[in-house]
Amino acid sequence: MSDNSSPAERTAADAIDPSVPSTGDARKQHLMGCLGRFFYPVELATLATYVVASERTTALESVSDDERTRVAIRLHHVHIPELVERDLVEYDPESRMAIAASDSTAAPERSRWSNVP
Repeated sequence: MSDNSSPAERTAADAIDPSVPSTGDARKQHLMGCLGRFFYPVELATLATYVVASERTTALESVSDDERTRVAIRLHHVHIPELVERDLVEYDPESRMAIAASDSTAAPERSRWSNVP
């Protein structure tokens, strides 16, 4: 689909897989893509680093501490809770560990919290 697609075309494409966040929210798309890379729960700061690198298409090492912190705060307070409500992400706010829900399209085959001490 091109960037010039109509809202109806975008809506139709989004309806193909309702478990994936809409194309209107790129950060959630990056977040789900990054979570799909992990077979185990991932710490929020690490996840934020992957999200920033994914959004900028750059190396993980080039993500600054300020960027990581800013994105981690936004993920913790906005994006992750929205995806938890949609049963796409499991998140423990105390440990700040996240993982794609097992029935999410981003979730690799794994037993979700079994390897967490």
